[in-house]
Formats: sequence, C-alpha cells, structure tokens
Amino acid sequence: MGTKRFTVLIIPEKTDQLRRVRFPAWGIRAGIILFAASFLVFILMTGLYLNSHSRLKELAYLKSENQTQKTQIYELASKVDNLDNQLSRLRQFNNRLRVITGLEKKSEDELSPLGIGGLDNGEKTYPILGNLEEVIIRRMNSELERLKNEAFLEEVSLQDLNEFVQDQKSILSATPSIWPTRGWLTSGFGMRISPFTGLNTMHQGLDIATQIGTSVQAPADGIVSFAGFTPELGKVVVLDHGYGITTHYGHLSEIKARLGNRVKRGEVIANVGDTGRSTGPHLHYEVRLNEIAVNPKKYILN
Repeated sequence: MGTKRFTVLIIPEKTDQLRRVRFPAWGIRAGIILFAASFLVFILMTGLYLNSHSRLKELAYLKSENQTQKTQIYELASKVDNLDNQLSRLRQFNNRLRVITGLEKKSEDELSPLGIGGLDNGEKTYPILGNLEEVIIRRMNSELERLKNEAFLEEVSLQDLNEFVQDQKSILSATPSIWPTRGWLTSGFGMRISPFTGLNTMHQGLDIATQIGTSVQAPADGIVSFAGFTPELGKVVVLDHGYGITTHYGHLSEIKARLGNRVKRGEVIANVGDTGRSTGPHLHYEVRLNEIAVNPKKYILN
C-alpha cells in the first residue's frame, strides 16, 4: 500500500501554469501537532509571565508597606517615649503639689485598677517585620500597658488634688477678707474703756465711723442667718459663712439682705446707721470662729 499524500495546487496570478506541492499525511499530522504544542507552550509561557509580573508587583507593594510600617513603628516608639517623659513630668508636678498642699500620696496598692489585661511579651509575632521591629513592638506593648496603669494612678491622684483645691476654694470664698465698709477706725478689737460705763471691758469687734447710709458689703460668701433688731446693736445682720465662721454687723440704718438669702463677697447687705446703743454713726463689725470673737483685722487683706 502506498503512502497517503495531500496535494496542494498553487495557481500563480500572472500565469496559467499550475504548481503542485505534495505532502505526506504523516507530515501534515506532525505539523498540526507541532503547531498545537507551540501554541500551548506560548499560552503557558504567557501565563507564567503574567503570574510572575503580578507577584513582582505584589512583592514591591509588600516591600513598600513593610517600609511604611517600619517608619510608623519607629515614629510610634518615639511618641511612646515622649508620652513617658510627659507623664514623668506630670507625676513630679503632682508630687510637688502634694507636698505644698500637705496631701499624702496614696500607695499604688491603694490605687491600682481592679483588672489588668493585655498580652505578655512574646505572645504575638509579626512575620513580615524584622527582629528589631518585633522587639520594638513588644516593648511598646509593655510600655503602653505600663503607661495606661500609671495614667490611671495619676488621674486618681489628680482627682484628689482637685477635690482638695475645690474645698480650699470654697474655704477661701467663705473667709472674710475685705473691709465691710470704708471709714475711720474709732475702736479696735480688745480691751477698752466703755463709753457708757467707764469700765474696762472687752470690745469684740471693730467700730468703723462713716456717714449714715454708707453701704455695708459682705466680706465673703455666706447665708443670712439673722436680720433683725437687738437692744445693744440696734438693727443687725449676721452672715453664716460655713466652716464655723460668722460675721456680725450692728447699728445699721437699713437692712437690705433678707433671712436665708445667699450673698456673695462684695454684695451690699445693709447701710451704716446709728441704731441701738451708739455714740454716733458707725458700723460695729465682728468676726466669730465657732462662736468665739476673733480680731477682724486678721481677716482683712485689702
């Protein structure tokens, strides 16, 4: 049996002469197989190239991200160090304030928070980072946990200081510190010859002579605990400032404050007069601490 062949006729454009080209069947099959294999190899190589190109792009992106993370880690580490320094300065300032105010600093056992969590060193790994970055991150985790606890302690301590300052502010606002009226000091606090009996007696306040109608102002914040008349002091106002401090104003011509009113330092509560046992227009001013008369001049700052 002869070998099968395929004949291809070629007809030139400018001549009528035909050309015949014969190919054996096995050659055609081999050509087809070779073409198919070449095409498959081309497809495979193209896929490998595209895959490699994509991986290279991803690797470049990861390198860029890794470098960005490293930069952020170092910046964050620097911020943690700065925060530690600031907290240290705050702690020193807090301690100085406590020395000044006489408050004792509570121990950490008294102030430590009830729950403490977080990761211990080495519990978390960071595979895309180098060993140095892993060490820095572990250190920052530990430092942040420590700073969180110290910040809590300082917050509690500062709350104590704030309460103390607010209490002191309340005491200061309730402490008489200004003249209740302006005039001439005609009689001071202490022993004197009574203008009515001629005997040596204790004068429990200050006598400030001035014109009738001159305003009398509260020397501190307080509540009007008495507003009325007594035989000796005539028209009288008493202010209760709290903390055992009261102030008394006698010989008034007019009472402006009413019983139970809250008054502020500098607020007008009455006018100077000449009521009760008096030798002339003046204000009798007393300061009492736990019902014991004290020298009002010790409380006057202006």
